[in-house]
Amino acid sequence: MIGNSRIVAVSEAVHAARQPLEFRNRLIKYLVEEMGFTAIALESGVVEGRLLNDYVRHGQPLGYKLLQLLTALRQHSAAVHFKMHAPTY
Repeated sequence: MIGNSRIVAVSEAVHAARQPLEFRNRLIKYLVEEMGFTAIALESGVVEGRLLNDYVRHGQPLGYKLLQLLTALRQHSAAVHFKMHAPTY
């Protein structure tokens, strides 16, 4: 489905529903861990973006589903010595 694409876009038909978030999280983990993707952009509001920034940069708490995804990405980043970045405001 993805082939050798370097850019993949995913949309959620329903926000905050469990199944689309779980699929998004599994897909992002696969893209990073198995296909070598090094950049991820997530749609969010300003408040959520600031929470994400604070988590990536300083380890501040987040919502459970997003926390699961980012924890896995942080672990993978540490394992491959890749530094995660979040935009600063």
